[in-house]
Amino acid sequence: MSAFRVALITGGASGMGLAVAEGLLARKGWHVYLLDRNAKAFENLDPEVKAATNFRNVHVADYDSLAAVFKDIYISKGRINFVFANAGIGGALDFYETKDGIDPPPKPDTSAIDVNLNGVCYTTYLAAHYFKLQKLEDASVVITASDAALYPTVFAPLYTAAKHGLIGFLRAISPVMITHKIRVNVICPGVVPTPILPPELLKIWPEEIRTPVSTVVNAVLALVDGRDMTDAVGTKVSADKLYGQTVELSVDKMYFRSQPDYCDEACKRAAAAVNSFTGATSL
Repeated sequence: MSAFRVALITGGASGMGLAVAEGLLARKGWHVYLLDRNAKAFENLDPEVKAATNFRNVHVADYDSLAAVFKDIYISKGRINFVFANAGIGGALDFYETKDGIDPPPKPDTSAIDVNLNGVCYTTYLAAHYFKLQKLEDASVVITASDAALYPTVFAPLYTAAKHGLIGFLRAISPVMITHKIRVNVICPGVVPTPILPPELLKIWPEEIRTPVSTVVNAVLALVDGRDMTDAVGTKVSADKLYGQTVELSVDKMYFRSQPDYCDEACKRAAAAVNSFTGATSL
């Protein structure tokens, strides 16, 4: 077994990303890279955490910059074992704003999609590339979605769209990724008190219905370990099936959320036909 493993965490300088980084560091044997566009957040970290981690200033929606960081880390360490595709933003909340006059309104702010969906796709794509180069026996990507991936967040429709998209992305790629021994899973936390939520917004949720960051850390580390897991209602997922899973997190509980059933046999057969298509050369 290798003497150390390497983790890349986007959005790693604060919130859930930082908490997972600290969880990995507590286990020893991990070299942890925090990828974040907020250099000030990293500079303000506890000196011990700063000394134990490596920081890369990067915006996940900028593919070329993100790719350069992945390459640099791979050349430096010779390996990448785990990627936590966690970077996210709330985005603009003015989608419903009424504009006067006959002229079309300006283009909406789509940064929530750029970061929360495109950025995760870029991160996962790059992770898969470097995992394949190593021919690892077990590589892992955990994607941070949100409960907004399962339910509508009316005041943030583009955020909701991006987070819903992550589950579709997961379910599309996971059957292919596992053939390369890459396990991809998604977590859907409820309201976690992190810097993404401004205080005036956070206060609308009573403390007893918030999800502590420790729930997120426990779930992510379990997914990294790839061990048998059982959720709050007794649903068991064995280690060999721990890929393509959507894991909802609420307060201190975890729930596996299955793909919806097909509406009828014709729909099921149509989906099977599509998923048997092998024309994509990269498969």
